[in-house]
Amino acid sequence: MPPLTTKTELRREVLRRIAGARLQEFETLRTATPPHYTAAMYLGGYAVEALLKCAICDALNLEELPVAFHVHDLDVLLFFSGRHSAIQAHPDVWQSFTNIQANWSERLRYEEPLFLTKGRCDDMAVWLSDPLTGVVPWLEARL
Repeated sequence: MPPLTTKTELRREVLRRIAGARLQEFETLRTATPPHYTAAMYLGGYAVEALLKCAICDALNLEELPVAFHVHDLDVLLFFSGRHSAIQAHPDVWQSFTNIQANWSERLRYEEPLFLTKGRCDDMAVWLSDPLTGVVPWLEARL
């Protein structure tokens, strides 16, 4: 593992903008005609990943993400963000997080375009963005 002090050019504010862009791209692909559900899910998960990496910068009081956190495991990123216990204290948001974690991985980029269904992608939209139970609004409120 690289040392924690080795930083990258991924700045905290850039990660936050990336998260917003990936969420918008998720919605665009999910609602396109024809829809692109697999690509949408892939980008939706990256919105959460980017916010968790931003939260790690916040927890470590750093402006740039250390190379050691260039991983795609949402549970690992949540742990190092320092928000694992806090999200578990909100059962509905925790359930959304575990649903995202169970349905997303960076390996989605290699799946067939029709791998995922509208139902699963619509579920992902709720897990990501619901004002009360969504992971994205929950994380954004704590950055």
